[in-house]
Amino acid sequence: MKKPLPIPPLKGRELNAVGLPSFRRGKEDTSLSLPFRGGMGRGLWGLVFLLFLAACSAGDNVYRYAEGEIRLEVVSDSLSILRHNAKDGREVSSFSLPYPTFRLCCGDLTGDGIPEIGVGVIKPTRFSPQPDKRLFLFHLTEGRLIRPLWMGSHVGARLDDFSFDGNLIRTTELDASDSLIHRTYKLSSFGIKPVNL
Repeated sequence: MKKPLPIPPLKGRELNAVGLPSFRRGKEDTSLSLPFRGGMGRGLWGLVFLLFLAACSAGDNVYRYAEGEIRLEVVSDSLSILRHNAKDGREVSSFSLPYPTFRLCCGDLTGDGIPEIGVGVIKPTRFSPQPDKRLFLFHLTEGRLIRPLWMGSHVGARLDDFSFDGNLIRTTELDASDSLIHRTYKLSSFGIKPVNL
């Protein structure tokens, strides 16, 4: 279960009708302001933003499909367990990840009707001793058992985030100057390979 984000003190600001800080123009502290502050409907934008965050975090760690569900259970800051449950709720298999995790994505990367599992972990590697974001891919052997498919040390540049789009893996990466790069990869016989679209 995810820990809720701490809410900073309001420092004397008033709350509006929907419980969000009200923002007035001027020289006051606006550290809680949203990127779309000002103008018409700022309370509404704040509410939409909070609802979006709640929707993203509510089901982030569960993927349901025809044969059951795949769940990423965060036990502590340094331990997560990937679980595969059947439709009736019984656990079919599990895989422990002794690292902090930041993302679970599932999708059919191979086109065989069985979902592959992508987990974002934060860990050091042999040639990169600084903990950083990494992409681990798993598959369900015989449609049941969670087994590693690729536990990559890095993608083209430093990984920022990833998602599955059909049989493609889409990433945002950071180059040497910390600029965002968008790349697309496809599963190959060994690991992933870049795709030019």
